[in-house]
Amino acid sequence: MKKLVIAQLSDIHVSEKDKIMNEVNLRDNYLQALNEVKKHYFDILVISGDIALDVDDNPYEWVKRTLKGVNYAVIPGNHDDISKFVKAFSFEKYYKNGSVFFSKKVNGYTLVFCDTSSEYLDLDRLQEELNTNNDGSNVLVFMHHPPSLANCKYMDSKYPLSNHLDTTSFLNQNERINHVFCGHYHTAHFVQKENFCFHIAPSTWFQIGKKPTTFNIKHTNPGWTLIEVDGDKVTTETHFIK
Repeated sequence: MKKLVIAQLSDIHVSEKDKIMNEVNLRDNYLQALNEVKKHYFDILVISGDIALDVDDNPYEWVKRTLKGVNYAVIPGNHDDISKFVKAFSFEKYYKNGSVFFSKKVNGYTLVFCDTSSEYLDLDRLQEELNTNNDGSNVLVFMHHPPSLANCKYMDSKYPLSNHLDTTSFLNQNERINHVFCGHYHTAHFVQKENFCFHIAPSTWFQIGKKPTTFNIKHTNPGWTLIEVDGDKVTTETHFIK
């Protein structure tokens, strides 16, 4: 099976207008990360949610223009407006019961993209995607929220996936899913569970420290992740732009 290379951006939080938040130009940070990604070889770029700054924002057409010529996939996060997201990226055929789930085959691997914009993972929809792709291929799951608590004290206590216990149980019992890639926590982190692991990608806006129990900004260097999959072997590299 051919090696698969995935570039991942997350939590870009851009606006329909050029904005500065926390002394960070949101678009500039995103574009810095995107331009750095483009210097590397990858088969597909995944933006794993929170494209918009907030739910009443609509930056999706602007983001689409920045991705012209790039093979990419996007999923919504809790700050995204799902109806505007669906319309902008022409996801009507994937939109059911208020959420967007879809799959892609890349280099013989199955990538399943899950919607947790409601802060809940519809496990029935995830199972549907697995049933649709029942050819025994390796499955890589992308979602916005981490599927389990991650020992990131502030985010675990304030903004976890609402059904993380059920999700953890589901993934531990599913032999086809060994790796989940996510964002949301604004930090680069890796967690090994009983029968699966998950990789949290940094944000392009700011990074949150794992240990403090209150909101804190560790730094505002935009980050991104390079994922390499070679059979059962999965490696990730996190990059920050200083």
